[in-house]
Amino acid sequence: MTSAPSFDDIFGAMSAAALGDLTARVAVPDDPQLDDVPTRLALGVNVLLDDLSSRVNAADRMREGYRSMFESSPLPMYVLDLSTLRFVEANDAAVRHYGYTREEFLEMNAADLWPSEDAAKNLEVATHPLPLRGVLMRHRRKDGSLRWVDVHVNALTFDGRPCRIVLVNDVTQRVADEDARRAAESRFARLRDSGIIGIIVTNLAGPVVEVNDALVDLLGYAREELVSGRVRWSDLTPHEWRSTDQRAMEQLTSAGVASLREKEYVRHDGLRIPVLVGSAMLEGTGGDCISFVLDLRSSKEAAAAVEHLREALASEATFRGFVEAVPDAVIILNRDDRIVLVNSQTEKLFGYRRDELVGQSTEMIMPERFRKQYGSRFEDQLAGLRGVGPHSREGYGRRRDGTEFPFESTLGLLESAGETLLCSSVRDTTERKRAEGARARAKDAAEAASLELEAFSYSVAHDLRAPLRGMNGFAQVLLDTYRDKLDADGQEFLQEILLNTSKMADLIDGLLSLARVTRSDLQREHADLSEIVREVAAGLRAVEPHRKVEVTAPDSLAADVDPRLARALFENLLGNAWKFTRKQPAARIEFGATEGDGGLVFFVRDNGAGFDMAYANKLFAPFQRLHTDEAFAGAGIGLATAQRIVHRHGGRIWAEGMVGLGASFYFTIPARVMEATSSDGSA
Repeated sequence: MTSAPSFDDIFGAMSAAALGDLTARVAVPDDPQLDDVPTRLALGVNVLLDDLSSRVNAADRMREGYRSMFESSPLPMYVLDLSTLRFVEANDAAVRHYGYTREEFLEMNAADLWPSEDAAKNLEVATHPLPLRGVLMRHRRKDGSLRWVDVHVNALTFDGRPCRIVLVNDVTQRVADEDARRAAESRFARLRDSGIIGIIVTNLAGPVVEVNDALVDLLGYAREELVSGRVRWSDLTPHEWRSTDQRAMEQLTSAGVASLREKEYVRHDGLRIPVLVGSAMLEGTGGDCISFVLDLRSSKEAAAAVEHLREALASEATFRGFVEAVPDAVIILNRDDRIVLVNSQTEKLFGYRRDELVGQSTEMIMPERFRKQYGSRFEDQLAGLRGVGPHSREGYGRRRDGTEFPFESTLGLLESAGETLLCSSVRDTTERKRAEGARARAKDAAEAASLELEAFSYSVAHDLRAPLRGMNGFAQVLLDTYRDKLDADGQEFLQEILLNTSKMADLIDGLLSLARVTRSDLQREHADLSEIVREVAAGLRAVEPHRKVEVTAPDSLAADVDPRLARALFENLLGNAWKFTRKQPAARIEFGATEGDGGLVFFVRDNGAGFDMAYANKLFAPFQRLHTDEAFAGAGIGLATAQRIVHRHGGRIWAEGMVGLGASFYFTIPARVMEATSSDGSA
């Protein structure tokens, strides 16, 4: 099916006709759209070319037909003398477009249309090998205005002289639209990367398309978990809030935009986060929706909300609606320390009606013993806020019934009609403080119990070694001394006893090693990790000299570590890689580091057996193994010990792998941290 003709097609046919090729035609659809300018022009050109081709010997008529096409073109066209760049002919559309009379235009040359800063580039275009199609340039009109144009140039012999025939299409509006689009994309990119507001693009069918760093940090998941679908976006909304999301979905489907809504998300650690969400459909994306998420928990977001309130004061209705939408109590004071505005959350929190609070001092909602300490003192608050900006403080409030409660408030300034107001958002922290107290008590109890358990485990493991050695020794003596008196079954039973006592000894040694990592004092110093890796690798080669394993490490990769624990860390990580590359003919183990968000991230990588990421959470648990003893022997303590060592240094450790393609173990060692005190090494 033939598509609608373009100006390039028409210009090509006209140029060919001007050069004497009267067989050229512009291809048009079988059912042409006559309201399309290029189509109408193409039909006219074809009619003229049909007429001219039937009179191939009538040179005068051909020139008349060519001039008719030239003059009837709705787009500006002109002819340049190649040697002087002077205009030797122009159509009416060109004269109108540039604002000159025909006489004025034909006294000019092409450079008269060029801005001085574009002259060199435009001259190169004018003398460039032909043909040229769609070159973007700027031309100046008689009134001084600059216009963006698409220029098409072809060769022409005119009155025996080499010339250029030029067709011009004004694209000023298109360029302006593209500039506006790029500016909008730049503003959106700055908002996306600012870290203030979480942004997510989802499809109404469910999948997450993109999510910015601010929302990733807010939710505690990795971006890949959200985008890949391993974590379903709908699962992050608690059940009681899903009806809110359903109403928003209906609004998006019907109107393309959903009103602001308050809801909660569940973080990776199980904590619920109150948020304010606004959503809108993205045009031309096949069902993609963009949502902006504001965290309502901390003082920074509350301060940002105050800034939004300041902007919203231009519209009283919008301002009051925003105040009502804030999930915290909002109290606005004037310079006389009098309340001028509160929201419904303030009524619920303090037990007073709105009309009872407006016009009163904040002393009525403050315990008497705190009035001197936390009284309004507007001028003092004003000076502080102008010095350091919005900030938070804690205090106690008093309800109508006389009960008191702890609160956290964020203070900020508002400017309204030349008046400075003080805005305070107040949040009841009773439950938070109760939960913090409970967590602290539980943490202390858990640490005490863990220390007792570690001491008990160390003692038990230590005390088991002597009887285990005796059992092993007597079994060996029995086998050596009475081997000829035992049948095959008896000898096999003794061998099984020796094998299992050896496994038990390995487990006890692992337990003791794990306990020593936690119990020993941390003595940090600047150590060369690369050198430790090379020493550990040399020890592994000495034990199995027949194996060919390539171990690489960069020069002088250092960190602040306890050298003794660092050696134990690499003995476990490199030993693990050494073991699981046993079946690899060209085994390779690499130690290195890469830049992470908080500094260097170290890694030990191998090309061995690998593992299924579905079981990654079991890797660092004591005695948890993903392979059988027959495939790869081991006690299941090494990676647990490595994790304890990294945690003792205040870092974190994780693993990535694929079955048959090897594994990578990543860990961080912060430069300065407080030494962990809990049993699992967490601070």
